Amino acid sequence: MFLYFCVIVVLLAIVIYQLNKRPSCEVSYRVELFKYKPNRSTTIAGPTLGIGGGKKVSTNGSNVYLGADFSVARIEKKIRIYDNVNFKTGLNLNANTKASIGADGISGSILGFGASLGRDSSLKTPLGSLGLIFK
Repeated sequence: MFLYFCVIVVLLAIVIYQLNKRPSCEVSYRVELFKYKPNRSTTIAGPTLGIGGGKKVSTNGSNVYLGADFSVARIEKKIRIYDNVNFKTGLNLNANTKASIGADGISGSILGFGASLGRDSSLKTPLGSLGLIFK
């Protein structure tokens, strides 16, 4: 597990070094069997497999990310609790492994376990997640 984490950190460092030379670059591939959004705050999705990395530049600044997603099924719900704050929860049988850092905050997960801190703050497990979204 520690070796796996070290490999991800080294790969992320290489990607950050290379992407800082460019204004914006993204490479990703994602396959999702089905996705259903009955409304703006609910998502139901089927098996997902994805891999990607890159640097996104937005009005808030830039974010660098690298990761792989594997999810059997997921259900997500967002609930507005204040003017600029949403509560989000999800059931997600997954083994996601990814890392990102930038203007929107910092995020990391290994085999489904992880956390994020920033505009989108959450705790993640291989069975689901809980968090807050600040607008």
